[in-house]
Amino acid sequence: PSAPPPPFASQQDVFDSVGKDVLENAWKGYNVCLFAYGQTGTGKTHTMEGDINSSENRGVIPRAAFDVFRRLAGDSYVESKVTASFLEIYNEELGDLLCDVDLNDLTALQQKQKQLRLVEDPGTSSTKGRGMYVMNLTETPVECPEDVRHEPH
Repeated sequence: PSAPPPPFASQQDVFDSVGKDVLENAWKGYNVCLFAYGQTGTGKTHTMEGDINSSENRGVIPRAAFDVFRRLAGDSYVESKVTASFLEIYNEELGDLLCDVDLNDLTALQQKQKQLRLVEDPGTSSTKGRGMYVMNLTETPVECPEDVRHEPH
């Protein structure tokens, strides 16, 4: 008989089972999204972020970032621009985790969050649109995998 499965999946197991396929579809030109959903305290942040300074404990996001930059480094004929955004959806409210508003200014923070809207840009007959996206969500340029991190509020 085979051995029972381990009680927890490693960060690498999670990335191999979901992250690699998502990235492969992105390289094929599809818009992709990978998110964690669940109750408070169930490990969503650990699964998605992990510890970027530990190759064994990196989460899905840093593993994906390392893979993106590895692929870009291997193609000398491609010009690229990489940006990162961090979006939180909590109680059906959108939150920009990279917003540049003073977090002690509650009024300014609430105003920024109200500006976030989930919209669709279908494009025109001659140009491809962005598809579904969050309007006014901060996009930060990144130049290496280590730049892809969010500093928690």
